[in-house]
Amino acid sequence: MPKNNDGGSEKLLTKGEVAQLCRVEVRTVDRWLIAGKIGCYRTPSGRVLFRRNDVLTAIDRKVSSAASAWPTMATIKARSIMASMFFGSLLSTV
Repeated sequence: MPKNNDGGSEKLLTKGEVAQLCRVEVRTVDRWLIAGKIGCYRTPSGRVLFRRNDVLTAIDRKVSSAASAWPTMATIKARSIMASMFFGSLLSTV
């Protein structure tokens, strides 16, 4: 079982516990596994277990990448100016 920095053993989470922690369905956790978005450990019986820290890191990565997909205020202002210039020129020709 993986160890923490403090020397104690880290509790491993089941798919259901990961789904609860992330507020998603268990099927979503399966999709993350297939896509390689989250690491896991398999027991000899085939059960899939996750380190809590790995799950939180994967969530943090997802949140960071989603946040970077949003345009910045400068981009929004530039697009607004361009749109008003474009539509203003269209309206003046009518």
